[in-house]
Amino acid sequence: MRLPSPLPRLQPPFWIGGVAVLGMIFWIETLRQFGFVVPTPFILLFFAVALTASIDGLLAGVTSATVWAIYLIYASAVHVGSPSLTGGSVEVSLGILVVVLLAVRLGWIKDQNQKLIQKLRQASLELERRIEQRTAELLTTNSRLSKEQLPGKYFLRHT
Repeated sequence: MRLPSPLPRLQPPFWIGGVAVLGMIFWIETLRQFGFVVPTPFILLFFAVALTASIDGLLAGVTSATVWAIYLIYASAVHVGSPSLTGGSVEVSLGILVVVLLAVRLGWIKDQNQKLIQKLRQASLELERRIEQRTAELLTTNSRLSKEQLPGKYFLRHT
């Protein structure tokens, strides 16, 4: 008997996270063109990368982190907003390193969890098969034993 999954299994393509990060970058840049500064845009992008890696796995996280890093380099080169927005080259480098490491770690954990879930499903199917096999063996044995019993012969029961 298979238990229903509480959540639907949707597996978006790995590049969807990069597209989401690109969409957020486009939104930040569009607002900047109209004179609005998005509060903490790089933290928003940081969370987008972390979410992508957590949901879609390693490849998606690395793709999102790459898009994020390219934008961070661009933003530091063209001086988007105030200097505190991107910081100096050390801050940019550390930011890229932290985001890439986070994306790799979260993505790896997601991939390992998926492998473990698959192994558990296979083990569950194997156990179900064994139960069906043993049940069939017990039914066969019970049938054979009931045919071997002679009518009128009583067996003592131990209490």
